[in-house]
Amino acid sequence: MIKAALQNKLRFVRSFITLIVLFVGGGSIYILPYFSSYFYIPMKDAMHLSNVQLGLMGSAMGFTSMIFYWPGGWMADCFSPRKLTAISMIANALLGFWLATFPSFKVLLTIQLLMGVFLTLTFWSAMIKMVRQLAPNPTSRIRRVHDGQVVE
Repeated sequence: MIKAALQNKLRFVRSFITLIVLFVGGGSIYILPYFSSYFYIPMKDAMHLSNVQLGLMGSAMGFTSMIFYWPGGWMADCFSPRKLTAISMIANALLGFWLATFPSFKVLLTIQLLMGVFLTLTFWSAMIKMVRQLAPNPTSRIRRVHDGQVVE
């Protein structure tokens, strides 16, 4: 009896820690691709880009996100969501380091395209699937927090 109660508590703590990592990762992984929006003028000046070039970078991210949204759901069903989220976070971090080298515009465009691929193809659907696995009830507190609903 005590062993089962302890296992339930450990399962809850593990799920809670996993959700915190998912929420923090989900919130932070989307900051990097949108740096050009957050720091438009400083990035434009530092990288010697035009308005058109910055717009193309955002369009590249949006285009790849649109293309890879459906296959991302398929990948989340076929592969481990934990591995997919880990791959996404590592790839996004490496792309961020590459972005920090102030590369040429063609390389910046490539980085944005790859960020769109990794964020949409491997991260988004896998994150949704992991949250649903950890909290299968749609009215649960965890799902409502994840979906941005007010929790009483």
